[in-house]
Amino acid sequence: MQHFLRDYEKNGKYTGFPRLGIEWQRLESPYLRESLGMGPKQKGVLVRRVEPTSACADFLNSGDVIMSFDGTPVANDGTVPFRAKEHERISFSYLISCKYNDETAKVRVLRAQDRKEVTLEVPLGGLTRPVPVHIKGKLPSYFICGGMVFTRVTVPYLRSEYGKEYEYDAPVKLLDRMMNSMCKRN
Repeated sequence: MQHFLRDYEKNGKYTGFPRLGIEWQRLESPYLRESLGMGPKQKGVLVRRVEPTSACADFLNSGDVIMSFDGTPVANDGTVPFRAKEHERISFSYLISCKYNDETAKVRVLRAQDRKEVTLEVPLGGLTRPVPVHIKGKLPSYFICGGMVFTRVTVPYLRSEYGKEYEYDAPVKLLDRMMNSMCKRN
């Protein structure tokens, strides 16, 4: 609730939660960490893929190891301290969700190319999705050719076509594209 209110206060509208725009992998295997050139005391998560349209695409690369986010060390399992008194941990994605779109974060990274640690000022923002979540109150656009109607796939369309639980009834290939593919830069 606080995030929504502060975001609205800041931007005059709700912009949502920022995303780093990466897919990451845990580095719990000592052999995998060694193969990445990490020292015994270095910890972090491996950047598997970077969303080409994300704000961080010009800063992070596949093969980099994220070691800390805004000064908070990231463990090999991708967690960070949550409540110190209770010794709880939470996914480092929580730290990203505490930020706002168009803010930056200091990310300490072990570079894939030369295996040197660098600290980057990485911008955060929303992602361009292959299948938009909403059409912002606009009427859907469409094209009719030879009796066939062509329209852009959106979540509202999927709900209208396959029902409330479209995740179970829509074609698997379509859902796979929607959830796992990344947009390309033009």
